[in-house]
Amino acid sequence: MIQVIENLTDFVHATVPEGGLVKCRVSRNRKGVDKGLFPTYFLHLERENGRPIFLLAARKRRKLGSSNYIISTDPTDLSREGESLVGKLQANLLGAKFTLMGGTVKSRTRSQSSDRSSSDCSSSELCCCGHMTTLAEIQYEIDILGVKGPRRIKVLLPGPPQGIHKTQIILKSKKAPWDHQLNSYVLNFYGRANQASVKNFQLIHESQPESVLLQFGKLTDDTFILDVRYPLNPVQAFGIALSSFDCKIACE
Repeated sequence: MIQVIENLTDFVHATVPEGGLVKCRVSRNRKGVDKGLFPTYFLHLERENGRPIFLLAARKRRKLGSSNYIISTDPTDLSREGESLVGKLQANLLGAKFTLMGGTVKSRTRSQSSDRSSSDCSSSELCCCGHMTTLAEIQYEIDILGVKGPRRIKVLLPGPPQGIHKTQIILKSKKAPWDHQLNSYVLNFYGRANQASVKNFQLIHESQPESVLLQFGKLTDDTFILDVRYPLNPVQAFGIALSSFDCKIACE
């Protein structure tokens, strides 16, 4: 059980240890003049005894075209230039494909930033030069007629390098069986989620189809559970969850 987080930025970028489980809650704030269209989202780490620990916040940006989210470790600073910025989630026009870019901002003065060339930037940081790494790609299967049942999701994660070659880890949504008594598709969340929703999903790897690596499920209109296992980290999990909130014209 996690008691203390010494460095929040390091924690949200750290992969969940093998065999470990990080239980979180996602809350959506739609109060205010414009938050019905541009909500704020918060990720908190659950604790068995004690108050939840804040991890991340995100805001849908006010812009035309495709959906775009800013993810930060500071709930009071959700700007594109914020020093606590850890990720950006960008959708295509159909809302069927999302790219999660991220890293950590290095704090420095304007003169330091202007003197530093792009070649000096590490590929693992989100820096003044605009260099970001791809943390995940989320793909929703196109279903214009709505005949394929629940959303089908594929997530591509960067895998461990093999020599000079890059690798990928592919996760897919677990197929929900049809329940004839309930007359609906059903996933077993083992008591963690209690409301049906098109947003609910579980991700698995084909090598271990019975092991759920991420699950996202509805508790109330604006509260959801988010449980995360290896090989994901909290930033990746939160970004994947945010993609589920978006309207998907061609996927349902």
